[in-house]
Amino acid sequence: MTWLWERLTGPQRASLLIVVGLITAAAGFLALFERVETPQEVGLSGEARVNDYLAAERMLTRLGVPADSVWGLTVLPDAGVLLLLDSDLAFREQIAAEVLEWTAAGGGVVIASSPLVADPLLESAGLASAMAEDTGTIDLSSLPIDRHDLGEGWIAVLPEASRYTNERIAEPGHADELWAAITAEGMPARATMVIRGASPSLLSSLWQAAWPAVTSLLVLVLAACWRAARRLGPLLPDPDTDRRSLLEHIEATGVFLWRQGHSAVLLDSARAAAGVPPEGQAITDPRRFTAEIQNLQQEWKLADQHRDH
Repeated sequence: MTWLWERLTGPQRASLLIVVGLITAAAGFLALFERVETPQEVGLSGEARVNDYLAAERMLTRLGVPADSVWGLTVLPDAGVLLLLDSDLAFREQIAAEVLEWTAAGGGVVIASSPLVADPLLESAGLASAMAEDTGTIDLSSLPIDRHDLGEGWIAVLPEASRYTNERIAEPGHADELWAAITAEGMPARATMVIRGASPSLLSSLWQAAWPAVTSLLVLVLAACWRAARRLGPLLPDPDTDRRSLLEHIEATGVFLWRQGHSAVLLDSARAAAGVPPEGQAITDPRRFTAEIQNLQQEWKLADQHRDH
């Protein structure tokens, strides 16, 4: 190895030392440190981020009650149980008459309604919500369920909807409350969960989620438009209304005659001014025409000089 080191030049020795140092540092790092995986809470993902009751829906399906979620309520199901857990009060007021008629015909409704807020659907049915203590047990008599018969159907009132969301349904007693409310009259054919009143539009969602940013953006746009509308510097003076000079009219007339192919008229006029007999012959080549005019200008100047002498 000594003879190899001696054969290396200075830059080659420096490069070799750098490579050896990097390899030694990498080997020491791998020997002293161990790779450890640490679980991180990433929150909900996929459909669970949109549907707060996805866990409840899948729980009911696994227990033998096919369940699905809908946005709004355009068509009532033929049979089964209708769950109004997270629908807004304005939407409940719109569907109250239709839902109560469907319930009286034999349907079941499970509705989450706070006793502190007047629910338009319950008021239309002549009912008032009630709330018992949350004991966390599976005894049906102690669960906070307020059940009422309505025609051939029934309505079960739960105290709040947040107990049955993806985050809280696993807490003691919450899943049992929902299951008891649905199956008190037997196993229903299916369960339809209304997530919200209707699918919100993009603009309304954007305004509800970020109205300060939208307002600031609108103010900036208005300020930019106002700034762009401001004039820069003094006003320009009104254009001069004086007539064009005679020379401009003569020049425009010459351009018009040339474009119409009447170059002979221009040449004869120039020849007459220079005292040269007119030939009446047109010249179409611009270069020849320019050269001829220049020659006539020279002859006119010479003739003018002779007249002065």
